[in-house]
Amino acid sequence: MTYISEWCFAGCVNLREVYLPNSISVIKSYAFKDCTSLKKIEIPKGVIVENGAFDGWTGEQKILVHEDVSWEIACGATIINIDAEVFDELGCIFDQRVNDYLI
Repeated sequence: MTYISEWCFAGCVNLREVYLPNSISVIKSYAFKDCTSLKKIEIPKGVIVENGAFDGWTGEQKILVHEDVSWEIACGATIINIDAEVFDELGCIFDQRVNDYLI
């Protein structure tokens, strides 16, 4: 599997956990739109996240990313850079954590 297709999990309100393998290179538009029960997702290094992939997410939901993830999105989720680098673009809520403890 090399990408998550458009609308793949959109509206899956009972989806609670997702594991993305390192082979993923692109998360297409609206792939995880309105997945309200999904509280956290980790995006592997080097992934391109297309516009709207996480539409409908709130600040209570977390997207764990590495510094080399490419974004075409703005969203309401809390973005946590797990490489401990803070980058503040996209209009999202950003947080810096090391070993899951807030700095």
